[in-house]
Amino acid sequence: MLRAGIVSLLILWPLGSYGNSMGIVHMLNGDRMTGSILSETSTNIVFATDWNPKLSIPRSQIRSLERLMSPLPLATAVKKPSPNTEKVATKPQAAKAPAPIAPPKTIGKSAPKPTPKPTTKPAPKPAAKQVATKAKPKGKWSNDIRLGMDLRYSAVTQQTVHARHRSTFASKQFRNQTDWNFAYGKTANSVSADRMSGLMKSDWTFDTDWYVYNIGSAGYDIVRRIALQYEIGPGLGYHLIKGRKLIFDDSKFSLDLESGGEYEDKLSTSGRSTQRYFLRLAQILRWTINDDLTFTEEFEFYPRVADLVNHRYRVEGNIAYRLIKNLDLNLTVLAEADPQNLSDFVPDDIQLRTSIGWRF
Repeated sequence: MLRAGIVSLLILWPLGSYGNSMGIVHMLNGDRMTGSILSETSTNIVFATDWNPKLSIPRSQIRSLERLMSPLPLATAVKKPSPNTEKVATKPQAAKAPAPIAPPKTIGKSAPKPTPKPTTKPAPKPAAKQVATKAKPKGKWSNDIRLGMDLRYSAVTQQTVHARHRSTFASKQFRNQTDWNFAYGKTANSVSADRMSGLMKSDWTFDTDWYVYNIGSAGYDIVRRIALQYEIGPGLGYHLIKGRKLIFDDSKFSLDLESGGEYEDKLSTSGRSTQRYFLRLAQILRWTINDDLTFTEEFEFYPRVADLVNHRYRVEGNIAYRLIKNLDLNLTVLAEADPQNLSDFVPDDIQLRTSIGWRF
């Protein structure tokens, strides 16, 4: 009976000792924990570590379980010493220090990163001085200044100087243009040219191709006996052609059509004044043939509102050839007429001018 009880105890003791056996749990995320296995089920393992006496770990997060247990101490305790065995004094073995246990990691999350060692930052460099920059204008300016002189030395001596300044400011849908002209000359010691005029035209594009405009101008022409003349009138314009190729591959052709009304007040050198109302029909053409050659033409037709047969017109054409970067040679033809004008004024005028132009 005594022998049977000892055998049963040897068989059942290891099985019961599994409940408090040591083990290493290897997690799916790569973590590893060492401790005592308290209990096991089909879904969980209850584990005791130095930092948590009772930690429940789902089996779904465990890759493997390594059990650390040895039955040798139990077998040694049960074995009876032989009476003939001499007692040998043995020194107790020093207990091995347990392997350091890594700090616990939160299940399902990566381990916290170690605190970085403080590093000495270099002294910051002095900030560079900010240079104040001027704000860019919202629009674009373009200018064209032309100067010319016509000389003739023959039986009749002729000397004429003329100048012109055209300026354009464009900003998105708005555009403003100014045009100033001056000419003075003598032929056989008699004044053959003494005129000056200024024009301002503003337009606003309210659609892709449509725009509204207003024109105002003033000036004098002593040779034509016009002491003062001014005109003003609004209208509607349409961009019929915009920058299309014409004949040459690198050319650009544009054509605008305009219609509106105009009021004119003209004072003669004799003191007589006339006021008239006109319709205005205009065509404005620009053809950039290549980088060096440009042709522009503008035709204006003014029939009177009260009498459409009576009319006046103005046509101007210019060819500009680029000599160097911003310097052009210009040939200009200008013709205007007022056939039904009063006898106090010269009805028509034709001008042929050459000039050097500077664009900037």
